[in-house]
Amino acid sequence: MVQIPYLSHFYKGSQYPPYREEMPRISLAKQYYEETETDDETGSWLVLYDFKGIKPSSKFWINLKRIQAIVGAGTLIQYSAFKTDSKRGAITAVKLAKHYGAQVKLFKAEEVNTDDF
Repeated sequence: MVQIPYLSHFYKGSQYPPYREEMPRISLAKQYYEETETDDETGSWLVLYDFKGIKPSSKFWINLKRIQAIVGAGTLIQYSAFKTDSKRGAITAVKLAKHYGAQVKLFKAEEVNTDDF
């Protein structure tokens, strides 16, 4: 590995460039999920968000998929509605949407069978 003298002093003893394991990155979804402390009440949670006047970042959608993977459940009902059975996952989605500039509402929902109507 080539040492670059004018940059190597930033890495104090390590080789330049630093290896990936020296620079751990955690996704925003996982960071918000780990920060969220809740009783994880059961039920259906509906997160509605609106990116009024702005286009949502592609990173928002990637992190929303990560939330689905972390909680093991969750569905994108439409582009502005996310449903999950995890209160912690719902709060994480709220924080994520706010981070990317959305206006957000969180609801505890009860699904009703519409076949009977």
